[in-house]
Amino acid sequence: MKLVRLAAFIPILSVLLLSVMLPEAAAVDIVPSEPRKVMRVAGDNNFPPFEFVANGTFQGFNVDMLNALSLETGTSFEFYPMPWSEAIKALESGKVDAIQGMKYSQERAQNYRFSEPYFTSSQGIFVRKDSYSVHSLTDLQNRKIAVQEGDISSEAMQRIPNATVLAAENQEEAIRLLLGGQVDAFIGNQITGQYVLQKKPPAGPGEAGRRSDRPDGLWPGRTQEE
Repeated sequence: MKLVRLAAFIPILSVLLLSVMLPEAAAVDIVPSEPRKVMRVAGDNNFPPFEFVANGTFQGFNVDMLNALSLETGTSFEFYPMPWSEAIKALESGKVDAIQGMKYSQERAQNYRFSEPYFTSSQGIFVRKDSYSVHSLTDLQNRKIAVQEGDISSEAMQRIPNATVLAAENQEEAIRLLLGGQVDAFIGNQITGQYVLQKKPPAGPGEAGRRSDRPDGLWPGRTQEE
């Protein structure tokens, strides 16, 4: 199946259920021996469709997964939605017991204990419709790139020489930087990026009211079979 809207995929990531900071992780069981244990869980407040706040309610696929787990195990989950970078800090400082939806990498596995994976998701390179020269990570050398602060994409950036990185609070803000011409590309979650663009295309500086013949205003670049 051909996937468009992305210049390229970065096939390195899987989205996982929970991760807990070591060494505290050894004391936390996802399936506790005592019923009705309360676990404090941080999550991204703007990462649709996985987790986001809408009409004052924290919702999305990740939230539904934990609610279902609560019914099966008797564990109660208290959700603390916040910007992703703050969620990571909350976990590291012990303000929460776990963080949902963190992607796995060997670097992260040195500090966190991950659950079994429950969803596979790709990262992608988003470019503007009028960009014809970006097809892979190697094409991003000496360019400005937006990423979400604390996102796994920061690890990919380490492989790009002389790239200038702009960290945004969430992926919607990063896409707005791209559409506004402030960066040359955005690296982020494929599903979230397409969701944001289809639901409410962000209008960056110079872009308000201007619509391309594509619903997302982006150039797909090279497609890849999946």
